[in-house]
Amino acid sequence: MANNRWVGASAPGTNVAANWSTAALPTTAEDVSITAESDSQAGPDGATMDDSVAVLVNSIYFGPGYTKSWGSSSTPFRVSFEQLLYEASSGKLWMSEGTNAAGSNTVICNSSADNPFAHDCLNLAESLYDRLLLRRGMATIQSSAAVTGVTVGIDGGGNTAKLVIEASATSPSVVTMLSGVGLCGMSGSALTRLDMYGGDWTQNAGTNVITTINLYGGILRLLTAGIFAEINHFGGTIDARYGGVHTPTIYRRVPMGISKPIVLGEGNPAMWNPPTTLPNLVYLSNAA
Repeated sequence: MANNRWVGASAPGTNVAANWSTAALPTTAEDVSITAESDSQAGPDGATMDDSVAVLVNSIYFGPGYTKSWGSSSTPFRVSFEQLLYEASSGKLWMSEGTNAAGSNTVICNSSADNPFAHDCLNLAESLYDRLLLRRGMATIQSSAAVTGVTVGIDGGGNTAKLVIEASATSPSVVTMLSGVGLCGMSGSALTRLDMYGGDWTQNAGTNVITTINLYGGILRLLTAGIFAEINHFGGTIDARYGGVHTPTIYRRVPMGISKPIVLGEGNPAMWNPPTTLPNLVYLSNAA
């Protein structure tokens, strides 16, 4: 497939043909690249590419060594794509899908910054995204956006990734936490399923509860009260000490491996109120 690279040779707008290596705006099936080679050129001025034509690029790549920001909170970079891979070293990308949203679109955020956890590098706005793989860096799902599936962190990794879900964002169907930090401020819709293997997830006060939680490791901080349809607690810690009473309809505590399941606030029904009888309660002690 043809590659069309940002050269920033003319007035700094992504809708200016002279700013692209092919002397034409990116078009369907092309690979778009913004790399360290482009870093000496002017960055875009916030003007978005003309997406009135139904263009669906194959991929967009921001490479290591690139340091400039693209778009803004009011004017995101808008183009339809199959895959976006962000590996820039600094700067920030405000991204939105264009008018041609056919096919699947996957966003991979893998900041190459020395301290990726502190690199606020990606903001997804306005559109529906199929999948976000947040390995390194900080990504925000704006109130106007929706992501179907999200994976945060690196298996066995430290705090390299941070996910922020703003209030009124459409809830992801599934979030998988491997490591890193997740901050959920959703008030418009409930997260359907959270699978946690590590990291630190905070469900902020005023948000809807998570429907199903599968906790294998890490720390889950519940700052909002409510009824959880199902919690399967294999390892890691649930902090239920704040925000009111947390009531799982089904609670299974089945210790697995070396990370024993712990509930902070257990024994205080004003904070933690699981079912008391089978079949909705399966309970093995922390010492099991």
